[in-house]
Amino acid sequence: MANEQEERTQFGPSTSLGEMPRCSDRDASAYPRLPVSDECSDRADQSDLAIVGNSVSGLRETASGVAAQGIFIDNQGGGSAQGRVAGNTVSDIQSNFGAIGILIQVSDVSVTNNRIRGLHGLFAQGLNYTVTGGVNGRAELNTLEDISGSKFPGEGVKIDSGGVSSLELTQNNLLPPVGINSVVSEELNAECNYWGSPSGPEPVGNGSEVIGNVDFRPWSIGRIGNGRGSTCRGGQ
Repeated sequence: MANEQEERTQFGPSTSLGEMPRCSDRDASAYPRLPVSDECSDRADQSDLAIVGNSVSGLRETASGVAAQGIFIDNQGGGSAQGRVAGNTVSDIQSNFGAIGILIQVSDVSVTNNRIRGLHGLFAQGLNYTVTGGVNGRAELNTLEDISGSKFPGEGVKIDSGGVSSLELTQNNLLPPVGINSVVSEELNAECNYWGSPSGPEPVGNGSEVIGNVDFRPWSIGRIGNGRGSTCRGGQ
């Protein structure tokens, strides 16, 4: 994206956020909760949004029925967002309810090269799509691991709503107990991901489970990003 400004912001357990700045047409930094439309309520359209190179960690949520999110792009303004979430590390999130690494509620957002780990709650999800209408974009080169729930199995990617015919999940390391759980009827393209085992995801292999209408063949037989070149030949 032309002329975008990419900010690097560190957050830890003792970080005091104070008043978050208004976001601009070009960039926004990742806060423990990032309601894009709330912070930009005077503009319905969020084009060229970039959340890049941030570290979000040490979040704690003890309130009943409240989920903790590392990065949250919402649709409360009723508009649209186009942008990317890239190169962020989200870790050590604990909640008495839900722990979510990245929550996407708008279409046309790419999610690339993020590392999400250490999420624990009643339920826990590395990447969640809850979108009204179609989801466009690509999630690739992300690593999701050490994600666990006390009541429900930890999920790498959860598709709660939205049309997924134009969404592609590829070349990700999906290492929680459930790699992908898609509850929508459309088939999700999830080829060339690594599921934690060369044999592929459950139910065909010994890796993370895949649930729903998901095209997971072929899969990677080795961890993505280990310098071994193309390993996308599992299940062929």
